[in-house]
Amino acid sequence: MKSPAFVEVEWDDANSSATDVFDESIHHKPEVIYTRGWLQKSDQAGASVCNERYDVNGKWAYRGTTFVPRALIRKIVTLRKSTS
Repeated sequence: MKSPAFVEVEWDDANSSATDVFDESIHHKPEVIYTRGWLQKSDQAGASVCNERYDVNGKWAYRGTTFVPRALIRKIVTLRKSTS
């Protein structure tokens, strides 16, 4: 079956905390997140990655989509190339 590339997206996410004390070294920076999955689309808007897939009559269907805006993406690494 045809399969999109399996990738790892490294990106900056907002940082929040429930603590009462602000610590600049911890709270005044983004969290670096690593999301792995099948790359559904990557363009100027960002990247959509799905973390689950299942067979529907001989074709892959995908779910568990994470969309990351392009401005937050540090890099995208291809872990396995797409197949046709």
